[in-house]
Amino acid sequence: MQFSRSLLALLAFTVPAFSIDPEVAPRNWLTISPVNLAPQVGGADDSAAVSREVHRLWSLDRYSDIRAETDPDGKVLFRVLPKHSVRLRRIRIEPNSYGLQPKIEEGATIDDVRAHEVAMEAQRQLQARGFSQAHVQYTFVQPANDVADLTLHVDPGPGIRVKHLEFEGDLGLTPQELTHHLRTLRTHRILFWKLLPDYTPDRIDYDVAHLRSLYLSKGYYDVRIGARDAEINGKDADVRLWIESGPRYDGAPEPRAMCGSFFKARRATAREGVLDFTAVMHVELPSEPGGAAHVTTETRLGPKYHVGRIEFTGNRRTPDSTLRRNLVLDEGNPMDDYLLRRSISRLDATGLIEPVEMRRVQLQTDPMRGIVNINIPVVERKRGSWSLSGPVGPAGIAGPLEASIAARLPSWGRGVFELSTYMVSIGVVGLYRPIIPALGPPKNLLLPVLALRRPFLPGESWTSGIMISPQLGWWATPFAYGATQFQERMLTLLAGDRGMVPDIPVTVETPHGEGTMFCEAPKPRLSTLRTVGSIAVRVPSALGMF
Repeated sequence: MQFSRSLLALLAFTVPAFSIDPEVAPRNWLTISPVNLAPQVGGADDSAAVSREVHRLWSLDRYSDIRAETDPDGKVLFRVLPKHSVRLRRIRIEPNSYGLQPKIEEGATIDDVRAHEVAMEAQRQLQARGFSQAHVQYTFVQPANDVADLTLHVDPGPGIRVKHLEFEGDLGLTPQELTHHLRTLRTHRILFWKLLPDYTPDRIDYDVAHLRSLYLSKGYYDVRIGARDAEINGKDADVRLWIESGPRYDGAPEPRAMCGSFFKARRATAREGVLDFTAVMHVELPSEPGGAAHVTTETRLGPKYHVGRIEFTGNRRTPDSTLRRNLVLDEGNPMDDYLLRRSISRLDATGLIEPVEMRRVQLQTDPMRGIVNINIPVVERKRGSWSLSGPVGPAGIAGPLEASIAARLPSWGRGVFELSTYMVSIGVVGLYRPIIPALGPPKNLLLPVLALRRPFLPGESWTSGIMISPQLGWWATPFAYGATQFQERMLTLLAGDRGMVPDIPVTVETPHGEGTMFCEAPKPRLSTLRTVGSIAVRVPSALGMF
């Protein structure tokens, strides 16, 4: 017996799209009898009754798949697949040439639902990089009862680039000025090459928002901006943005001064533990054409918080204490967002874990107690690695050729003797007769090198940055230590607050509605000199001298 067409349409939405092919992974389906259906089957209320029962079963959070069927007698039965979590033994990406970073670590707990989420996240990463028609499917194979292998099958589709961008309408500003303020849709030129930007709807929305911000900052409070449907021909996309700027009103505040006051206010309140900082600009338009607008600003603050617990998840080989020593935000202190971002930056600099995205850091606020608990998810880097490096230019000037294989030591010990922070490497260094004899060996030499390294750790700066290699001589250890200490400290000093201060969205309230203007984070003072200095500090290391 078959359900009615309307009932089948209903069930099509209740069966999840991430079901695993039974030929790939045997399914342990269970059949259960309904408990909340109407006594008669086949009546007008069948669809609603089945729908309620399906929703009730999903709400139990016990099953990864649910299907409704009828037996030969017309009785409604439900076939369910219980959730079965196993340990992820390995993950593969085929083909593995797109730089995808799955949001799951080998050894983590996984089930059907989680496998689908990982595949969808990989698909979103590809779409954000310009592969708007990308698809990622997965195979979930369970060779044993307690482990499983996950394979992501990547079909990138055609990568679409923005070949032509056009502005139309009453612009008010010049096309050159608008193009200069684009963030993701601008074409870059390097000598004779044009680097076309990737096309995705998200990129268009991002630039539309920033162009609207530009107009609001210049007093165009009635501006309207949108995007036409893109014309896609193969791998090329033509994008058109329409703009109706409206009149420009006098009385707009100078953006740099206004944004500067907002940044100072946010930094001051962040030191006190304020998490919610909202900047608002009120605009009263003149009653007569050509008049000046009256603009006032205000800040709206949320409650103050102190740091409760700081926890790490995902670290199995690296102890919490090793990660915690790199934090500059302590439990019990005011919840300072800037110090949290600096702490995340220092964790990334250790090289022990993959870079942590701020959006993945979980803040659990408790307004009644005035505390916020912080959970930092980490993904540890693989224990083994290999490298092959060589000089850029003549070897006698630019440095040696090096090939090595390295592995982290197992977790044991504490403090400076925590072995998981050390790496042992074996390799070969090709030394060449230098132009200046004092800088190297008098003849060409292939030297096998066994080294014990403790990379520079911001939280243990003076007891890290160590390299011990008997083959390089007694002088190599203090020389490498001093060079590493100098380089890392100078780079931190030259970087300043770069990347630590997020933009401030300013809500612009006008009689016609609201808009958003972005106050961009100010560049560090002497930004150009800082960049040149950072390059100069890195040059000796890049040339293999350290």
